[in-house]
Amino acid sequence: MDQDRQNSLRHDAQNTEREQDFTTYRTAQSSNDMVPTVFRRGIYRTIRGSLKRFLSIVVITALGVSVMCGLKAGCEDLRDSVDAYFDQQNVYDINVQSTYGLTRDDLAAIQEVDGVETAEGIYTETAYTAVGTTRERVVVQSLSKENIDQPVLVSGDLPESADEVAVTSKFLKASGKKLGDTVSFAANDASSSNQSAKDQFAAGDYTITAEVLDPTDVSSDSTVNAFRAASAADYKFYVSEDAATSSSYSAVHVIVEGAKSLNSYSDAYAAKINEVKGNIEKIREEREKARAQELMVDTPASLDTAEREANMLFGIEQGNINRMAEGSEERVQAQAELDQRRAAADQHFADARAELSDLGECSWYIQDRGNIASYSSVESDSSSIEAIATVFPFIFFVVAVLISLTTATRMVEEERTLIGLYKALGYSRGRILSKYVDYSLWACLIGGVLGNIIGFVGLPLFLFTVFDDMYSLPQMLLSYDIVSSLVSVALFAVGVVGATIIACRHEMAETPASLMRPKAPRAGSRILLERIGFIWRRMGFLNKVAARNLFRYKKRAFMTIFGIAGCTALVICGMGIRDTSVALSPKQYGHITRYDLLAVANPDDFSQTCAALDERSAANDSNVTVTSTLPIMTDNVTFTFGGKSETVQLIVIPDDRTGDLGDYVRLEDESKEPLSLRDGDVYLSKSSQLVLGIQPGDTAHVQDSSLNVAKVKVSDISLNYLGNTLYMTQGTYERAFGRSARLNGVFVLLKGSSADQIAFSKKLKSDGWLTISSTAEHWQNFEANFTIINSVVVLVTFMAACLSFVVVFTLSNTNISERERELATIKVLGFRRGEVHHYVNKETLILTAIGAALGVPLGGLLAESFTKKWVKDVLVYDVALRNLGDEKEEVDKLVEEYRRSLVRYRYQERLVEEKLKTDIRESDKLNYYEENQKKFILDKGLIKGLFLKIPVDAPGLTDVKKWYKSTDVASLEKIEKYSVQNATIYEYFYDKWVDFDEVMDNIPIHVSNPNAFLKANKYVEVADSSYCYLLNIKEYLPSGSVEPYDYASPHVTEMLVNQRKVEFLKKFEDELYNDAIRSGDVEFHSEP
Repeated sequence: MDQDRQNSLRHDAQNTEREQDFTTYRTAQSSNDMVPTVFRRGIYRTIRGSLKRFLSIVVITALGVSVMCGLKAGCEDLRDSVDAYFDQQNVYDINVQSTYGLTRDDLAAIQEVDGVETAEGIYTETAYTAVGTTRERVVVQSLSKENIDQPVLVSGDLPESADEVAVTSKFLKASGKKLGDTVSFAANDASSSNQSAKDQFAAGDYTITAEVLDPTDVSSDSTVNAFRAASAADYKFYVSEDAATSSSYSAVHVIVEGAKSLNSYSDAYAAKINEVKGNIEKIREEREKARAQELMVDTPASLDTAEREANMLFGIEQGNINRMAEGSEERVQAQAELDQRRAAADQHFADARAELSDLGECSWYIQDRGNIASYSSVESDSSSIEAIATVFPFIFFVVAVLISLTTATRMVEEERTLIGLYKALGYSRGRILSKYVDYSLWACLIGGVLGNIIGFVGLPLFLFTVFDDMYSLPQMLLSYDIVSSLVSVALFAVGVVGATIIACRHEMAETPASLMRPKAPRAGSRILLERIGFIWRRMGFLNKVAARNLFRYKKRAFMTIFGIAGCTALVICGMGIRDTSVALSPKQYGHITRYDLLAVANPDDFSQTCAALDERSAANDSNVTVTSTLPIMTDNVTFTFGGKSETVQLIVIPDDRTGDLGDYVRLEDESKEPLSLRDGDVYLSKSSQLVLGIQPGDTAHVQDSSLNVAKVKVSDISLNYLGNTLYMTQGTYERAFGRSARLNGVFVLLKGSSADQIAFSKKLKSDGWLTISSTAEHWQNFEANFTIINSVVVLVTFMAACLSFVVVFTLSNTNISERERELATIKVLGFRRGEVHHYVNKETLILTAIGAALGVPLGGLLAESFTKKWVKDVLVYDVALRNLGDEKEEVDKLVEEYRRSLVRYRYQERLVEEKLKTDIRESDKLNYYEENQKKFILDKGLIKGLFLKIPVDAPGLTDVKKWYKSTDVASLEKIEKYSVQNATIYEYFYDKWVDFDEVMDNIPIHVSNPNAFLKANKYVEVADSSYCYLLNIKEYLPSGSVEPYDYASPHVTEMLVNQRKVEFLKKFEDELYNDAIRSGDVEFHSEP
């Protein structure tokens, strides 16, 4: 009865408000300016009267807008943060490498390419260093003088001398070392044949002077990722350029003009980089030929020269020995030492010539930031989130429109009488409709504002908590995309307002008289269940009423079922994505991959490392036993078909062991029937087929890490859930590539627990293996690889649960409001409160159950669709990154081996430096300068003068502004004394020419035309909030002028040295030989 009294009071209040409105509307007929106020009051009262329905539209709109904007915004914020960090550390845009290194001429040619702002040659080495009791991989790189790839300094000072090194924080943490300790590195263990690190950089101990962060690696130290673990070296060292011993650069890093102003994940950036890469590509062939000429012609000549020098020196020593007492112990010992050194030298020259004869073509690799593992992983992770963000908002949108349609329909039905009065009083349809449109529009706008706050702040902050565990960045940047914001709000506004207009259209078409009459109840009719007698007769009264209501209110039933089905589909889809990713682990590592260990070694060390594996197994110090092995050849190749390329791991099985492959890897076709690898068969993994679109019987191109290209015909597609793999026999490989297959890897079956197998694999790193891949470790860490997916799934599942709550709440509220009189009637008939609740909730529960039942298969379909896309775009891409990393590793190893065999005797360079440069007279330089002035045209302005950078709050700044314009000695002395105390920069260059651009880099103004600026300005005074900049330009030379001799003198010396180098070395050899003849150090003996 209390409830009935409350309902009666509420109806009386509503009638009172309506009477007040009617009085106001009658008054408003004579004053049109009152109409907006009247309708505003009506909207406010409608909102208050149906606050729950209004809030439901607000919440659904906020959820939809936040999902539509937030997930994409979080991805954009991550990419923006990485891009800002890379720009801050000046990470290269393009990386150029060559199989035989890059010369200074190569660097000069790249610097002249259109679009190149800065290019710098760097030295780098992939080596191994001791971390505890194991040998870990490390990349050693020389520091940039142009601040390209500048490491982030955590503590200490960057290396300045050749025996200093900066190491990453990760290395210090793992090794237990600290600043001041020493560290050494080598290309492999002392027992290995690969010692190229000591050829690339000076051997010995290096003192740790700084703790740094690698600017190209934004991955967090705590990140566990089985796919990316092998994509890069474990640690990175930075040394001074003086520590390099090679005469050629390992790579050239390029900064592209104007690229820093673009987001490096944008299409505009990619287009600019590709344009410059294309320009570099134009000079590639010419530079490759020049390098090949140098190695194939000049290097053998240098070897011949060096051999002659060595023989002459040995001849001199032999003459000295011959003058010793015959049979003396001293002579015997000296002769033995000489013979030993002569044999070693002969062997060295023979080896060098043998390796030169095996050299292939010189090839350049032109790469961009996409080859940086962490850069690409950011793109991969953000793409996986955006894949979810493309479809999920659509379901939110459809549900919001349907709920709005239901809400508006009920609201209009409740106000039929009021609408009839509006029409009777002469208000137009548009004016009446505007009230309900404004109602919906306000709900959308409020929901849109809340959704934007959640989407551009809340969701990115949530994602950042996940990103913090995966990436290490100084700061995460929040951004606001006004276009995305407006589009998402406008989309929901159009949908919701459109639903409102549709709901109002029928009522607006009726006459005022019909509207003011109560709406006729729905006509009853027999439902389907009534025609099934044996079921209908056994149903109770309340069940029959519930069944009739379900069929009577079809629109409400459809809305409830669809809303619940959509929300259930979202929840099931989210859980399905997660479960599918987890289910991939046993399918891949338990069914397809049967080996426990994949180890890869240098082909030259393969027998030695395999023997070490057997010895370690026999030692049984890890509770692990090697039960069997299968030697293979593995390489990372580029598989190209139909204009698309994919990095694939090539597995070559020896012809006599193909029958054993099934013990290590299960090959099966798409119908899961076993495949047998026979001679001539080529099997490609399913994941690669999804990307490339290739079919059995198609022919594709395969390029190996040595750039050899072969055509292969795909025999069949083999199932492989993780990774891209290409299988063939040894005979098939050798016929396709025209070269023998060199074994360099081994599949291993182990006996022991998973923990023991993982520990065993880590110990193998010290045995000379290049890479170790433990199946047990991959399986153990598998779920941790998908932290980002799992986190987003949890987020979307939570929001879907919120949406389902709003849907059920709104529709239940609408259901109850429609049936107030019916509920009052059954209460009068004696129904208790619990029975009334049961009567109403039964219908909702039935509709919810139907919706959930329909939503489960729908969610399964969505999950399958997302998983397929995710596997193709993320998993395959991640494994490709791993493969690309290994490929780069193999290429680096080959490059280092070639470089080791091609190291030139530095004696000639030192001789040229010490002798030839000192012999060049000043008059020769001046004559060459005057005869070749066209070679010394300035491409930039030069100035003489004075530059000061002084804090704006420094004392006496007014006096300094007077002194710097004067060139008398007194003023200069005052400036010098003042600058010692106060100036941040003080540069005096009245007596020498300096680069105008370098000076202007310190002044915060942009000069678009330097020549015009120099002509118009003698004194430059600029100030910002912190500093005052003062520049006195005493003299200037614009670009296009001839370089002054004192500025060009070093260039002249270098040009003359290059011209005279060959003649000087030949003359030196002849003089050395003739002196040896005259002194009797070289004697000729003929047989009698």
